[in-house]
Amino acid sequence: MRKILFLAFQFLILHVSATTYYVSTNGKPEGDGSKENPYNITTAVKKANPGDVIYLAGGTYSLSETVKISRNGTTSSPIKMQPEPGTGRPVLDFSGQPRFDSNARGIQLSGDYWHITGLDIIKAGDNGLYIDGGNYNTIEFCRFSENGDTGLQIGGGATYNLILNCDSYYNADKNMGNADGFACKTSAGTGNIFRYCRAWMNSDDGYDGYLKDSNDITTTYEGCYAFMNGILQDGTAAGDGNGFKMGGCDADALRSHNAILKNCVAAKNKKNGFDRNSNIGSMTLYNCTSYANEGNDYIFVAAKEKQQDLAEGKKITIKNCISVSNTTPNISCRTDQIDMSHNTWDENLNCNTDDFVSLNINQYLADRDENGNLPDFTCLHLKSTSSLIDKGIVITGISYNGNAPDLGAYEYQPGDIDIDPSDPLEDYTVNFSTIPGIFSAETVTGGTTGTQHGITIGGTGSKSGSFIPSQAANAPGSSGAVKLDGNGSYVQFPKQPKVKQVICHVAASGININPRSLSLQSSIDGINFSDVPGGLLEVTNDATGKTICIDFDGTKDLFFRLISKSSGWNIYDFIVKPDNTTTGVPETEVTDITNIHLTGNILYLPENKSVTIYNISGKLCFQNKNTTTIDFSTQNRGYYIVRVKDMKGNIIIAKIMY
Repeated sequence: MRKILFLAFQFLILHVSATTYYVSTNGKPEGDGSKENPYNITTAVKKANPGDVIYLAGGTYSLSETVKISRNGTTSSPIKMQPEPGTGRPVLDFSGQPRFDSNARGIQLSGDYWHITGLDIIKAGDNGLYIDGGNYNTIEFCRFSENGDTGLQIGGGATYNLILNCDSYYNADKNMGNADGFACKTSAGTGNIFRYCRAWMNSDDGYDGYLKDSNDITTTYEGCYAFMNGILQDGTAAGDGNGFKMGGCDADALRSHNAILKNCVAAKNKKNGFDRNSNIGSMTLYNCTSYANEGNDYIFVAAKEKQQDLAEGKKITIKNCISVSNTTPNISCRTDQIDMSHNTWDENLNCNTDDFVSLNINQYLADRDENGNLPDFTCLHLKSTSSLIDKGIVITGISYNGNAPDLGAYEYQPGDIDIDPSDPLEDYTVNFSTIPGIFSAETVTGGTTGTQHGITIGGTGSKSGSFIPSQAANAPGSSGAVKLDGNGSYVQFPKQPKVKQVICHVAASGININPRSLSLQSSIDGINFSDVPGGLLEVTNDATGKTICIDFDGTKDLFFRLISKSSGWNIYDFIVKPDNTTTGVPETEVTDITNIHLTGNILYLPENKSVTIYNISGKLCFQNKNTTTIDFSTQNRGYYIVRVKDMKGNIIIAKIMY
């Protein structure tokens, strides 16, 4: 009984003593970790205990020393390090380190049970983040770029770490042959998982599993992407350039690296898509897709001086996989070590480019959402007419629709849209500047938490400056959009005559900012601004479109300003309607879309040859011919772009909010 009471008391102490530490770009070791007197990052990680939270304020941290993390959390009370809500994304810039120094890592993590979220780690002398013997850690929604070696590497016997929703790109070492996007290699332990990660344009490989000191470990890759590796940021060729290098070892020290890959994509890498690299361990590939790699899509051979067969009890398993070139993998090992079926090359399915909605891999570069989730892609998704649908075999743990699994990384979803070959829009991109609407701005100003803001006027981008609006109907403006990404950032509009109504379409963006606040302000003199009653908009974790609509008396000439009071706003349109009874200026439409309107869940259209609908991120949601009504009840709320080709062949593009 005494022991039980002591343990309960000890748990209570640990639970109650959890602390929140604040870190800022100008934090100091002698601070107390409060929001008013923050630490620097090195001090905070040295003080952290199980259950503690370290908040990093947004901004750029100029660092020259490795941030070493050795404290341990627990399975029930991990230590968390994440962005401070409402301040933007922290960028850890290690350009002060000596370049290509193997000891100059950005973060070196040897502790257990850490959960690190939402950091950018750039320009370290060696690895951006090196997990050196740390176990049971989660690295989530982090980005690693322009480091002097691999973006994120696992070694030192580190086990059971989860790398989730992370991106690694533009990493390059001095000789161009070592810097990968991600690497669980040399001395890594077992049980590490990469899930929904992307690696592109790293000087060597996307993912590297070469082993030297470790043996017979298992690494899992789920829903991961490797594309354009072995190619530098400027487009020149560099190192090996494999997408997924599943193992490897020296000739005198053969090693087994058991690799499990599910729903992974390798595309346009300089060398191979999925490469054995002389690995003698088991390699299991389920529902993977390989496209347009310069070497082989799949290659499972060993170098001449190395053992061709796998270790005893090991096997190469490949099922439900696609090679867009339909090339049979090159495999060298005993036939009893191969289990291969239900793939494009061994089912005589004649896979070709016509099976796919899109082959535009630039889609894979699109930004993640505010929680780190990947955006919707159509690249390498199957068309409804593809012969690869329902041709797979059931794999435990991989869900499917229809009678059987499809081949490849993406399961066809009923309701997915194909592109009409007679009116192709394969790589059509919806961005801010292509959204019709009245918009004008004369000044864009950065806020107190950073100067991240952008403006697009008529398709021309700039980060700040003054713009002379063009005239469109009775409202000065151009098509375009503004991004406000700092607390206090604002966009100011020129004087508007005899204002009767203001309409502003916006959407939230950013990471874990709750709530986001945006306010409409007005001024008579253009100097002294105050909030417009009813002009405050607040949202919580909602990236769908919102609208501010304010009526005025139509007697005053007013300046307007939209100011972000938190962070993370995209402003799509700012429309001002004057009092026409006063000005005598008739309203006209920028585009003739009077026959396109949404009533309830039904979108009504004019007589047409074809109609195509995209969501705001550019995903194709609908395409059909000669339809005048569309049921929107299955769509999510938000903005949509409607593209109509009328009977005369004219193209009408309209934006609607559902």
